[in-house]
Amino acid sequence: MARRGNKHLRIGKRYEQPRPLSGAHATSAHKLGERWVVRTVPGASATKPYTCPACGRPIGVGVAHVVAWPETPAWGLERAVEGRRHWHTGCWNRLT
Repeated sequence: MARRGNKHLRIGKRYEQPRPLSGAHATSAHKLGERWVVRTVPGASATKPYTCPACGRPIGVGVAHVVAWPETPAWGLERAVEGRRHWHTGCWNRLT
């Protein structure tokens, strides 16, 4: 969640500058009623754990997965990067 007037994301109890959105090897998909930019993350590049927003289970370090963010920022967000989420590949593919 972004702090008002600050371009840093809240990571746990601290704020960090978000990593830039990478369009490398990205595709586009229409899911959940909006357009998303989608990028696959190979297991070798998955260096941090995440929680899948679809199933609530962890995506472990070294596990290939999908990272997706809205093409346009949602209301209240300054940049689309603030809406970036990491999904299990299967969970992402099941979304409509």
